[in-house]
Amino acid sequence: MYFSFCCYYDNMKNEKSTHFFEMLGARAVIFRSIPEKPEILDHFQGGKGHLEAYPILNSIEEMQGKGRVFKHMVLQPGCEVGSHVHTGDCETVYVLKGTAHCKVDGQMREIGPGMVHFIADGEEHYMINDGDEPLEFIALVLYTD
Repeated sequence: MYFSFCCYYDNMKNEKSTHFFEMLGARAVIFRSIPEKPEILDHFQGGKGHLEAYPILNSIEEMQGKGRVFKHMVLQPGCEVGSHVHTGDCETVYVLKGTAHCKVDGQMREIGPGMVHFIADGEEHYMINDGDEPLEFIALVLYTD
């Protein structure tokens, strides 16, 4: 049996609801706005500049243990996500605005609005915004194990 509950959050502090969620093993329906101020990730994965992160789901618990990242991201012109490898998870990037170049296992590709970029478990990848406008995308990292 699942318990359902509906919570409205207008801030990022939801410890009480997360605790309730864990205690009951309930399915959560969450209504909240994405925060106005991003989390700034300086030199993300060793890259130049910074990445702006606006959490959509804020925790592994909110993702029901299936993943660790679900965020609206902004990469400003000249900034990059440094080269890194996912181990035990995979990443899907959906581009909302702007363009960038991604390198996955040695192959460079351009991505732009409406495109999906999938990075499998164990693949090395890198992203640079070499365009003139911010790159906005949704990042989803799900566990593969």
